[in-house]
Amino acid sequence: MSDFDTARALFFDGLDALDRRDFPTAETQFRATVALLPRSLPALLNLALAQWEQKRFAECRATATLAIGIDAHNIEAHAYVANCLVREGDRTAARAVCAELVQLDPKTADDHTAIGNAFTRLGHHREALASYDRAIALDPRHAAAHANRGNALDRLGRPDDALAAFDRAQALDPGLPESWIGRGNALSRLRRFGDALASYARAIALDPPSADARLGRAFAHYLLGDSEAFEADVRTALARVPDDVRARWALALGRIPMVRTSDDDLDAGRADLAQELDTLTTWLAVERDGEQEAVGAVTPFYLAYQERPNRELLEMHGTLACRVMSRWQDRRPIAPPRDSPRTGVVEVGIVSAHIYGQSVWEAILKGWVGGLDRDRIRLHLFNVGHHHDAETAWARNNVASFEDGPRGLAEWVDAIVSKRLDILVYPEIGMDPVTLRLASLRLAPTQVATWGHPETTGLPSIDWFLSAEAFEPPDAQTHYSERLLVLPNLGCCCAPSRVTSIAPDPAVFGLRSDLPLLLCPGAPFKYAPEHDEVLVAIARALGACRMVFFEFHARALSDRLRHRLTARFAREGLRFEDYGMFVPWQAAPAFFGLMEKADLLLDTIGFSGFNTALQAAQCGLPIVGWEGRFLRGRLASGVLHRMGLSDLVATTPEAYVALAARLARDSAYRQDCRSRIAARRDVLFGDTAPLRALEQFFSRVAERPQG
Repeated sequence: MSDFDTARALFFDGLDALDRRDFPTAETQFRATVALLPRSLPALLNLALAQWEQKRFAECRATATLAIGIDAHNIEAHAYVANCLVREGDRTAARAVCAELVQLDPKTADDHTAIGNAFTRLGHHREALASYDRAIALDPRHAAAHANRGNALDRLGRPDDALAAFDRAQALDPGLPESWIGRGNALSRLRRFGDALASYARAIALDPPSADARLGRAFAHYLLGDSEAFEADVRTALARVPDDVRARWALALGRIPMVRTSDDDLDAGRADLAQELDTLTTWLAVERDGEQEAVGAVTPFYLAYQERPNRELLEMHGTLACRVMSRWQDRRPIAPPRDSPRTGVVEVGIVSAHIYGQSVWEAILKGWVGGLDRDRIRLHLFNVGHHHDAETAWARNNVASFEDGPRGLAEWVDAIVSKRLDILVYPEIGMDPVTLRLASLRLAPTQVATWGHPETTGLPSIDWFLSAEAFEPPDAQTHYSERLLVLPNLGCCCAPSRVTSIAPDPAVFGLRSDLPLLLCPGAPFKYAPEHDEVLVAIARALGACRMVFFEFHARALSDRLRHRLTARFAREGLRFEDYGMFVPWQAAPAFFGLMEKADLLLDTIGFSGFNTALQAAQCGLPIVGWEGRFLRGRLASGVLHRMGLSDLVATTPEAYVALAARLARDSAYRQDCRSRIAARRDVLFGDTAPLRALEQFFSRVAERPQG
């Protein structure tokens, strides 16, 4: 047999191994092919593919470089070089190669798709989209280009457009697993979790070894509160790819339940979480490929809904997140935080995914943007979220600079560092993966968190936590890994909601004039099972009544709460439906109308609601407040104390039940409370004292950086 015939047999053996996803065998066969035919471009490109799949990026780049020596205009080889440079951490060189790719005169749809894939790995999704569009213009039936276009659109915050692209890809090639995975991701972003699960299942049927499909489905299960299905899929993904950092990170953090069951052993669950974090920390003692993408894949957000001291657990998570992100930062030529002389005006950056009409914006950020002295403080907003509305437009026009997404992590880092900030503020760490990754880096001399998510971050990279006098107990500093600063009063300057109420439909809410109407407006995860007995006790005290809960956008979470309450009431010989009901989540006008009709609002024990308390005050609705152990459980009580209505704040379950019963039964007392609320609620709004204190704080720490 000639060398050519031997090489040909080895080459086809390598292709068979690729089809089986046996990448080590494929590499062996292609190496042998290249040894016989050193200038075989197909053999070199397939050898690079086998090395890429094994995450041996330096070797893959070297092989692709040999291919370029044979064909200097080969798009696929240049794309491998760019992709490997991204994985190796040299984004500057990768950008240069991507720029060269565009100049190589790509002629085919495959060429443009390869260029788009290189831009995607670089995190330049707009450029990737343009490349996929050019591929489709050349070949409208290129299914992979349509699928990759869908992924780019989804990452650009356009999930509806992404779905159309995936549908087109599936019409052309229903057997393309990647299109079903992407479709599942877009559906999850749109909160269509049932449809997302079906898409992931189709991808798994087409490609059973796919860890991406398993992880996508796992995250959909997680967002539906199905922890068992979540863990099963994550473990299956790990069985396929044991070194998948996202899966290992998710397995550790996914142990925090969203809506707990009555028989949850909270102490055991927290001990398991600590053990998993310790195991993950040990495994990540050495650097892992793509590890920065795992940070924030699942966050410890739901830990805050356990009324326990969380600092130790959050410090374990935060230390690990900072270690991983610091390794990523150390590999990149990022300019150090401000080291030039200051000019007198304090440069303050704010990184948030909630610069739109959402609670973080309404409670905290809007007052800062509108009320801080612009002669002293220059604000720079970094909008890492996908939502835009009139509030976003207003914010853009009222700050020194406004950087919008979507962008890749490195692009956000470059944008932030380029402003040479004195102080960088993260209002809601833990609610968004991009924010968490950025907050785990050192990008400014002083870095600050505040109570958009009312819990310590546990991040060594965060120096200060801004809270409020009205919210914190005397021992508050012990709850924080950061230095705590309490601003005056409610710590914010907010305005009343501009909502025109709509009267509720009695048929929808089962309203009866002879039954007390008690609003329970918290999201399902705000109701801890250890406090279910309080609701049972209120039902016993009042007899027939209407406790109105609201269905969450993830209906399965509300169903879990409903089933738990039904079982808890049944154990006491009561029927939940005689006392409580779940109604659709209400838009602001309808919710305000319901608050105006209700007799009282039940504060959620353990994790209170600030914006809801302000809205209730606007409507003159008495609140049964709860003063918890931590900031997150003292928001409504802080509002009530600020109005001088401390008689509406309970500190024990027994007092909470008694106060609810009195407000429901005693119409004179209830009316007195309404009158006092109406007379005193103005003190809640337009308070500039926190802004003046914040200006002083910013000026002080800008002169003496903390990081």
